Amino acid sequence: MHKLIEEIEAGVNVRANLIELKELLKKAVKSEGVTARDYLLNVASGDLSFLERTIKHDDPKVRKNSVQIIGLTNDNSFADILYEAYQAEETLYVRPEYIKVLSTMNVDRYLDALDNQAKALAARDLREDEKHVAAELRELYALLYSKGRGGKHHFSSDEISTMILTTLPGTERYLQAAIDGVIGDGKTTLVRSGVKVESSQYEDLSRIRCYNDLLFVPSGMRALVGHASDMAKKCVDSDLVGYISERLVGSGPFRFYVSVKGRLSVESKSKLAKAFAGELEKLSNCAMINSPNDYEINLQLVGSSKHEGQYALYVIFGGLGNGRFDYKVKSLPTSIKPYVAATICEIIDEKTGGLKRVLDPFCGIGTMLIERNFKDKQEVLTGVDIFGEAIWAASEIRDKLKMDIQYVDKDMKDFEAEEPYNLILTDLPYVTKAFDESKVRGVYNSFLDKAHEWLSDDGIIAAYTMSPKAFSDVIKTHKDIKIIEEVDIYKNKSKLYILSI
Repeated sequence: MHKLIEEIEAGVNVRANLIELKELLKKAVKSEGVTARDYLLNVASGDLSFLERTIKHDDPKVRKNSVQIIGLTNDNSFADILYEAYQAEETLYVRPEYIKVLSTMNVDRYLDALDNQAKALAARDLREDEKHVAAELRELYALLYSKGRGGKHHFSSDEISTMILTTLPGTERYLQAAIDGVIGDGKTTLVRSGVKVESSQYEDLSRIRCYNDLLFVPSGMRALVGHASDMAKKCVDSDLVGYISERLVGSGPFRFYVSVKGRLSVESKSKLAKAFAGELEKLSNCAMINSPNDYEINLQLVGSSKHEGQYALYVIFGGLGNGRFDYKVKSLPTSIKPYVAATICEIIDEKTGGLKRVLDPFCGIGTMLIERNFKDKQEVLTGVDIFGEAIWAASEIRDKLKMDIQYVDKDMKDFEAEEPYNLILTDLPYVTKAFDESKVRGVYNSFLDKAHEWLSDDGIIAAYTMSPKAFSDVIKTHKDIKIIEEVDIYKNKSKLYILSI
């Protein structure tokens, strides 16, 4: 590295040496656990002035790499030098790099000037300019927002919108009943994996717990085909920006993130999302800014199941419904999704409405018990789990919610009930690579044996499983167990069993 710096100082292979220096610096920081600044100061004998000189080099690629190395050092003493170099920079593809690095530094004295620069760029027709101008504006907006100067938005609208609340296939009618109970009958239609709603009762809808996503359906964006540029153009021509503006109140550009759902590979989805987002930025004249790490809007491109290469665009507004499950500060790979637990609570409600002494012998982080209590306040809630980390996380969540739930760190086979429960509500273990079917069946047998000890005479078991055949087979060996109802939750891949003893 000493030799690289010496050659850079001497003007020998400056660009190539800067690139190599940058990569070596990244590797050194990763492998040796030191800061980039300290490491570079050490190998440069305490003198980083060579970077100041390379920022003024004639070759724009040299300037770009020099700025990137300064960014790695996170050395605030370069702030003035970088800002002056940014002002003088005439090469479009280099200018965003300055702003990206300046955003990590103390640039309060330049915020007014940077704000004016952003306004000047936004006033230009970026659709006719190179993509690098849009990139510069995006970085400016990101910097200003991080410094408290960017625009913020909040959802506010009395417009009637078409929306789809999504859920698992097979449970749509339970979600529909929950929606009808909140906004009244006659405003909903069942669709595949969800319920279509025409309403302006957004806050009421967002409080319903048994849906996954609340998708807004803007008109004119249901049959998007062709390249990403074609699809983005159709969205902008169909007034996507206007549609969002009617629902998000505030100032500044809308920060968005694109996700793609469909049969494409992960790599292809990523490429499509990136290309589509870039075209939206350009065609909207940066009224919309791609901001995956800090977005207000999630734009979902959903592939058609019937027509290959055809997509529909849906909009998810960040301020609606997201707070329903904020309690889930901890999670485990096997944790049930809160909206699925809430859906199960909806399904069993008519049969278990008066049963309020609840046991979950495989409680994990407690999601089933929490959603049962949200549905209807319970008298007794007890969770048992052999995995201590899950009990620890469950206790933390319980304390955050201020719910009265008792958690027991114990194998369910060793748990003894002090008083009978009248409802066992649980998400059963299922077959995985680490937990084969013979072990799962053994757990199911032990569970049904112990249920006799835990349940009162009028008690009911509501057990959800992602290994339904194994559980069904085990139930058949317990002649005293009666199936009250068997509900297909997801195309026979998971089921809910309501049982009595």
